[in-house]
Amino acid sequence: ALLVSHWPVVSDAAVTLTTRMLAAAKTGLTRAEAHRQAMMAMIDTGTARNAHPALWAPFVVVGEGGK
Repeated sequence: ALLVSHWPVVSDAAVTLTTRMLAAAKTGLTRAEAHRQAMMAMIDTGTARNAHPALWAPFVVVGEGGK
């Protein structure tokens, strides 16, 4: 599986999203669900800046590649 972006991203937001996604995936979630939960966490628990879609919306999971 790949985590790719559709446009250039802010580095610290990318780190936050990726770290949260990988932590969630380690709990047994699919990568797609882990990605969704990481995005929701940025919206719900992040700063107002991190909640803006420009920081988390460019990312998509391509493929599943197993757990």
